Amino acid sequence: MLIEILLILLTNLIFYTFYINYRSTSLFGIYTKINSKNDTVSVPLPGPFILPLIGNAHQIKLPIHKHFSKLSEKYGPIYKLQMGIKTWVIINDARIVKDLYVTKGAIYNSRPNTKILGQIYVRGGKNAVLCPYGEYWRAQRALSQAGLRLQVVDNHYFPIMRKMTDEMIKKLLSYNEEAINPSHDIYYYLVRILALCVFGYGSKGLGDSLIEKYVDIVKESIVLLDPKASIVDCFPWTECLPFNQRFIKYATEARARVDKVSEELLIDLQKRMNEPGGENINCFAAQTLRSVKFVDINPSPFVQDCGKKDKEDGLYPMDIYDFNYLNSSFMIGGTSTSITATRFLIAYLAQHQNVQRKVQEELDRVVGKGNLATTNHLDDLQYLQATFKEVLRLNPPFVSVLPHASTEDDIYKGYFIPKDSTILVNLMGISRSPEFFSDPDAFIPERHLDEIGILRKYDLCDITFGKGRRMCIGRDLAERNILVIISSILTLFNIECEIDDKTGKKIEIDLEPIENGFEFIPKEYNQTTTRARNIECENTFGLHNPRQVYATLTLNHVPEVIVYMHEYDFRLIEMLIRFFITLIFYTLYINYHSTSSFKNSKTDANVSVPLPGPFMLPIIGNAHQIKLPIHKHFTKLSEKYGPIYKLQMGIKTWVIVNDAKILKDLYVSKGAVYNSRENTKILAQTYVRGGKNNIFCPYGEYWRAQRALSQAGLRLQVIDNHYFPIMRKMTDEMIKKLLSYNEEAINPTHDIYYYLIRILAISIFGYSSKELGDNLIERYVDIAKRTFVLFDPKTSIVDCFPWTECLPFNQRYIKYATEARALVDKVSEELLNDLQKRMNEPGGENINCFAAQTLRSVKFVDINPSPFVQDCGKKDKEDGLYPMDIYDFNYLNSSFMIGGTSTSITATRFLIAYLAQHQNVQRKVQEELDRVVGKGNLATTNHLDDLQYLQATLKEVLRLNPPFTSIVPHSSTKDDIYKGYFIPKDSTILVNLMGIYRNPEFFSDPDAFIPERHLDENGILRKSDLHDL
Repeated sequence: MLIEILLILLTNLIFYTFYINYRSTSLFGIYTKINSKNDTVSVPLPGPFILPLIGNAHQIKLPIHKHFSKLSEKYGPIYKLQMGIKTWVIINDARIVKDLYVTKGAIYNSRPNTKILGQIYVRGGKNAVLCPYGEYWRAQRALSQAGLRLQVVDNHYFPIMRKMTDEMIKKLLSYNEEAINPSHDIYYYLVRILALCVFGYGSKGLGDSLIEKYVDIVKESIVLLDPKASIVDCFPWTECLPFNQRFIKYATEARARVDKVSEELLIDLQKRMNEPGGENINCFAAQTLRSVKFVDINPSPFVQDCGKKDKEDGLYPMDIYDFNYLNSSFMIGGTSTSITATRFLIAYLAQHQNVQRKVQEELDRVVGKGNLATTNHLDDLQYLQATFKEVLRLNPPFVSVLPHASTEDDIYKGYFIPKDSTILVNLMGISRSPEFFSDPDAFIPERHLDEIGILRKYDLCDITFGKGRRMCIGRDLAERNILVIISSILTLFNIECEIDDKTGKKIEIDLEPIENGFEFIPKEYNQTTTRARNIECENTFGLHNPRQVYATLTLNHVPEVIVYMHEYDFRLIEMLIRFFITLIFYTLYINYHSTSSFKNSKTDANVSVPLPGPFMLPIIGNAHQIKLPIHKHFTKLSEKYGPIYKLQMGIKTWVIVNDAKILKDLYVSKGAVYNSRENTKILAQTYVRGGKNNIFCPYGEYWRAQRALSQAGLRLQVIDNHYFPIMRKMTDEMIKKLLSYNEEAINPTHDIYYYLIRILAISIFGYSSKELGDNLIERYVDIAKRTFVLFDPKTSIVDCFPWTECLPFNQRYIKYATEARALVDKVSEELLNDLQKRMNEPGGENINCFAAQTLRSVKFVDINPSPFVQDCGKKDKEDGLYPMDIYDFNYLNSSFMIGGTSTSITATRFLIAYLAQHQNVQRKVQEELDRVVGKGNLATTNHLDDLQYLQATLKEVLRLNPPFTSIVPHSSTKDDIYKGYFIPKDSTILVNLMGIYRNPEFFSDPDAFIPERHLDENGILRKSDLHDL
């Protein structure tokens, strides 16, 4: 009963509250000592008092780094904050960062499995940056290191940097305006240098639309680093709220754009690599492409570790997404950080002329006046590197190093750190801590040099690029890129603060950063100018000097990398307040739909009223009223509210139909409105990958394609010609086996089950009798049993009450569905490979099982989107084939295998039971068989249509005991009015099948077993039976 489920929900919430506070008491230390292999007594990490449900969310203040630093003064350098169901471990000491990320790296170098970034944007962590620690990460890391090690950067990428920077300088020197804005040029060339290094575009292709689109994607993707995107991970019950739904939609759309552009870039790269001279292309993507082999689809690394290097061919197995997201992670990650660091560096040099002069003196000394730095010079530019490090210390690009996650419970210096904790490093807090730096807010590049002016080789506090195994692999590429551009600008230009015309004084620049989501960015400023230095560079650029070039650096005009979501503030407490306001809104909205004042619809000018139904409580609706058995409960409600009424289940409207005539009106006459499916969390989204299944997909083009293929392989003529001989042969084997038993009384149930399954398997997958015992079929039988667990009505609770997704019973269903899906994928792939092999052998053209017929009518494509996201699958007019991905094909076959198994077994068992109970009916059936088929003979296709009484008996069994409580639920695609009642869009339509079948309005003596009711006065089966549902 749903009321019991809701009580479990409240119990779980209370449990979470007590559990969280329990982990915050010293009592937990005793438990840890008793149960831990470590003899050290541990206590929970210190931290502020935790409130029920929200934890410490109400205490978060901006700027976050100052808030974290202030808390560290009270609770120490490592403490915890409880954010809903997530434990955040905050680190404010570089030594602790080293201990956890380096010394204990095997425990603390994973990533959190975030909803927005991890699960949606990069398809379950299929990304070198966001994947969990394991075999998949090692493969991605190995490929990254091979393409981004310093030697490769200097040999392959530095010439690109040098060439593009020369073009940029030439462009800057060519401006004749008194004041210029070089920020756009810096942005333009930084992005294109990265694009060339990653994707290998030549100078001719710089303006290529694909790169332009990638630049847009970079801007969009950084939005997803906003801490607000992590609210759904801390408070999963907020997933249904508008701001989280916007993030989810944004991530889904951004992912689609990354997929599309990446695929086009990959096709273009493969084309160029196959042309003469293609072996000389050494961009990162090309190097990676030579080291991988493409496979169909790797699972999410959060679900199953994969990607290990093949020992035979030395290649890494990758799917298209693994490859694309590996490349895009460097393109997206490198763009924003490089631009932000460059902007800060220019601002600091303008403000600190003494430092700028020292850098220029070093450049003149090491490189030579008028010359531009090469790889041979960069390592000797110690003061320039120290200046860059000091800028990163004062203004790191991010609020924190990308969050890590702990993979197991651990004790650190007597403190217990639970598994799956999110580890956050207060980067700015450490960088500006007086414990590590004297005068920490001062800009002093010399602090990074030793007494003889050499850069310190090991700097404990140099954690901007991370520490340990997850340290940024693109560090050398990023540093080289920025240093080449800045050194070139400083070689030829001076950067100065602008002079105020009124006061004659320099305009000071505010160098304090703005905390923008996960990033720090410079405040907008326009108080710097550049003047060309009085040096000779004619030989380098063909331009005469000295020339006076005044460039006003208004870097606020740089195309914004960040897209703000202004309407929602970062403060989590405000988010939670909005959560409760939204719940109240839902309650009012639901009750509004139940009042007579709600009347209009765009589809009908007539006045309409809401469907009748019982009184609804706030939030839960009618969930507390559900009783078992459900068909009797629905029937009882229909006596009070009529043959069609509604129940409000949380945010879902259930429309209950108790009349076959209404069912015909909705599903036949108004089929275009009522023949869709709802996008359920467990079955549709998780189990069949977003509805990639002919049973659970929405009404549209995709469904039509699946339906057409199904009808082609399952029409009566095909069944009689191709599948009936299989049925006959297997049934003969079963009868022979039953006759071989010597016992006086036998139980045929197991044999019937065994042969029913195998008849289905042969009809769908074409296995011969020799292969009947194949373990693949045995595994499919096991999958069929597992799958029907997911039809439990309790799996719909998460759709009605999305905020319950985090609770254990829902998490168990989601895990179960994910595991079942992985089993279906694996077994289906093996069955498909076996089928293709047999079809390619001599005589393969004669294989006419359902899967073989379908295979001849489709062409495989990479990946179709979820039909709930984008309709697809339309038949190609040129070749007459349907575009399908591997999952479309596999789930089409598995739906008949899994769906047919349970229903056939259930119906057969009931039929045997009824015949045993009603001997008079059994004798009539046997008499008909003797008359039509002949005594001792077995029926063929020629006989079945004449066995009218047998068919009537089966119909009567199905009437009294249908396999399901309801027909698989339908969903309405738009608002509609039916007989004056308003039925809103996305309503779930449930047919009370048992209630209709046992209704005395339709059947006299409805509980009696009377096959004759399905025959006319001549003993012929009624051709049009309204109640044959």
